[in-house]
Amino acid sequence: MLYEGRYGQFLSLTLENKYLRLVMLPDLGGKVVSLQDLSTGYEWLVEARPEDLRVPVPDDAWSAYPTCGWDECFPNIASGEYPCTPWKGLLLPDHGEVWSQPWSWESHSGQLVSKVNGRRYPYQFERAMRLEEKKLVVDYRVMNRGMAPMQSLWSMHPLFKIEEDSLVRLPSLSKFRVDSCNDSAIAHNGEILAWPELAKISGSKAGPDFIKVMPRDRKLAIKLYSLTKSSWVSLHNKSNWLSLRFNPEQVPYLGLWLNYGGWPDEEGSQYHIGLEPCLASADDLSIVYNTGTGVTIQPLTQLQWQVEISCGIS
Repeated sequence: MLYEGRYGQFLSLTLENKYLRLVMLPDLGGKVVSLQDLSTGYEWLVEARPEDLRVPVPDDAWSAYPTCGWDECFPNIASGEYPCTPWKGLLLPDHGEVWSQPWSWESHSGQLVSKVNGRRYPYQFERAMRLEEKKLVVDYRVMNRGMAPMQSLWSMHPLFKIEEDSLVRLPSLSKFRVDSCNDSAIAHNGEILAWPELAKISGSKAGPDFIKVMPRDRKLAIKLYSLTKSSWVSLHNKSNWLSLRFNPEQVPYLGLWLNYGGWPDEEGSQYHIGLEPCLASADDLSIVYNTGTGVTIQPLTQLQWQVEISCGIS
């Protein structure tokens, strides 16, 4: 079932069956503000009060707005400049373009299909969501409408609620590259670390077990990218679990954002995890382009991939 409503001052679109409920705000960049397991009433996403939400201004920093829910990052994550012709030097806003623009939407047989066009770059980004029993299926499509190859990256950007001693399960993922870290005693940017202790591959002393979520007062914030492939990841909060499944041939990387009270600063810092299936292995499109780990969408062609989300009781 798909129905319209209001979330504060904004139009909301709710996709619901007897197992799951999802609420999306098309005017706020397609932001998903709620993903709830109806069997327990458990809310998985970091929530914001409706009155705190406001329409983003294009090119603003993503962090200038309530950091909550689930956004999409495309065609980049880190702000910077497009790395090659024909758009070399053109601005890449923080967390990309699509989160800060209104999306169009339509319903097809209970499926919620939403779209947004690039502002500076000639693409259309599409996300189609449907519920299949206890599973949310998300189909993505990006069309390059221009006459030049387009360098890009995509990352799903959900912020999940966590509790101390929650568990992060990453089957088959054994190596990660550090994209950023606020604690030099744990890691430096660019290092390759072994999961789950995040010990240096060179054989240094093992660190703590990162399978278990740390307390908020640890003040750690670290962003990692997988260097090995897997088809699913999961998060376990006490008796509730959530998993994301994807085809590693379509979605070859996982971004892992662990924020245990370390970001944005020590005062009023936040507590959440980002499990982020992605098409590239860095936040910076220049790094992705120079290392050949991103995607090139050829002129007048499209790229497609899929992610499935399930949740339940342990």
